Amino acid sequence: MSSVPSSRNEAQPLVSVGVPVYNAVKTIGRTLDSLINQDYDNLEIIVSDNCSDDGTYELCQEYAREDDRIVVSRNNENIGAGDNFLLVCRKSSGKYFFWAAGDDRYQPEFVGALVQDLENRPDAVVSLPQVTLEKSTGIPDCVVDFDGDKDPYTMPERELVRNLISFQTDMKYLRYNMFIHGLWRHERIKDLHLWYSFTRNMERPLLANMAMKYKFSYVANNLMTKRIHERSFKSRNPDDPISTAKRRTGLWGRYFFIFSLMFKDPLIRSSKQYAILASLIFEMLLKVSVHRLRFRAGSIRRFGRAS
Repeated sequence: MSSVPSSRNEAQPLVSVGVPVYNAVKTIGRTLDSLINQDYDNLEIIVSDNCSDDGTYELCQEYAREDDRIVVSRNNENIGAGDNFLLVCRKSSGKYFFWAAGDDRYQPEFVGALVQDLENRPDAVVSLPQVTLEKSTGIPDCVVDFDGDKDPYTMPERELVRNLISFQTDMKYLRYNMFIHGLWRHERIKDLHLWYSFTRNMERPLLANMAMKYKFSYVANNLMTKRIHERSFKSRNPDDPISTAKRRTGLWGRYFFIFSLMFKDPLIRSSKQYAILASLIFEMLLKVSVHRLRFRAGSIRRFGRAS
């Protein structure tokens, strides 16, 4: 455990860090180390343990005793990953907020650089840096960036929304859904997030609706390392409510779910927003239809050669 003096510079805007955690004793220490060693002091770090049984809660309590910016609570029962994500956001009070997973790490400049970016761009609602993706073995996999024409701040609104909601292979690997892990203006996210889930790609409709009203900003510095898992969330958390809930499957079902959430959101009010959604619905339905026709044509050709 590393530690720094737990003083606050109240001249800086308060930044809240929500850390929803469950059975992460092997990695939560390095996550907390990277947070308390930020070169930005005015932090509150809200840890919500979801009934871990591997010593995670006890380790987090040790950190809280060393640094009074850390507040640790433990749920009476496992409320599921989604609700635990919502809980840490509801408990936060800062001008800015971000979610920190219990196996991610942050460079010391992470918070300061993103706060400065949002202070300089009042029309932006979230800021994200370059992100190194790391395998569960600890080996770096790749770096996600949004340089050049991929920069969401300068990207046409409809294009960004399309990139955020698409499950088509040619677009989903652009990884714009990673902006859920950026630094947010808390006043914009604290209530709207109640409509959504934050696991298994269902953060996409929230991000898409936010992108129709506010700018997304990008800092071209590599300031974050995110752990990726070879095993799915469902296989790692078979009893979680998100894993056991019935879901629409296939591309049709996913898009139906996404668009139904987007139309319910109070952010969607203008005729321009409705027009963007309508055009995207048509585009996605057309792409799914073409994809299915190609798949069927390929199946027929393979069957013909086999016979």
